[in-house]
Amino acid sequence: MTKKEILNEESNKSIDFFSNHLEQLRKQRISISSLIEKLSLESKKVNLTNFENLNVFLKLSSLVTISHLDLIVAIKQMNIVESAWEKIFFIKNIYLTIHETLITYKSYQKFLFDFSVSRSPELRNELNLVKNHLKDFRKKYDESEINEIRNKVSGHICEDFDLYYDTIVKFDGEHSTQMCIDFLKVIQSFQNLSNSFLQYQDSELKRENEEFDKMFKMFVKIGEELKTGKVKTETLDSFHDLLKMREEFKKD
Repeated sequence: MTKKEILNEESNKSIDFFSNHLEQLRKQRISISSLIEKLSLESKKVNLTNFENLNVFLKLSSLVTISHLDLIVAIKQMNIVESAWEKIFFIKNIYLTIHETLITYKSYQKFLFDFSVSRSPELRNELNLVKNHLKDFRKKYDESEINEIRNKVSGHICEDFDLYYDTIVKFDGEHSTQMCIDFLKVIQSFQNLSNSFLQYQDSELKRENEEFDKMFKMFVKIGEELKTGKVKTETLDSFHDLLKMREEFKKD
């Protein structure tokens, strides 16, 4: 197989994988959103924080996956198309996707930082890895130039035709493709970060469900002992410990 054929084959595998992944994320977001709506209607006292956080992480993971797909498609097509105008079309999309991905990530940064600081050193480490990948990318590529091309060429057709034309004819296919490949490394660190947050939040929900289950079983035990006319001291002590654990969990 030629290098072009290998690249196309690997691109197709990635597109299949991430498009399926995106579909699963969408289904999960629909389920979680429906659950949040249902629980909020049933009781205003229900703490929905963990479910809401999970929804945010699913949304972030979805947006990152979309960026991943768009850039893989761009690289694949840059490898296939032959005319200059077709290459220009995909180069414009590369700049647009990189710009929009960076803007979107910035909107999540404070939430991710606050969450990681209050929850887990491992999550902070993942966040720092993303920060380092972004720093490396910005050293190699001029973000202001990326933003300018997005604003004047990729996002819409600039009213100044000369500026528009002079910008696109200077596009370098090899440079743009390499920039796309390098940014995919940043995207992969975004993916790893969002996956880590999703796994952490999922474990939090499981932990919360386990606490509810323990408390329910304790209520049943107390009810059974009340029928005999006396609740054992060790039962009350165990229930008190569960309440303390529950309060600590809520603080976390």
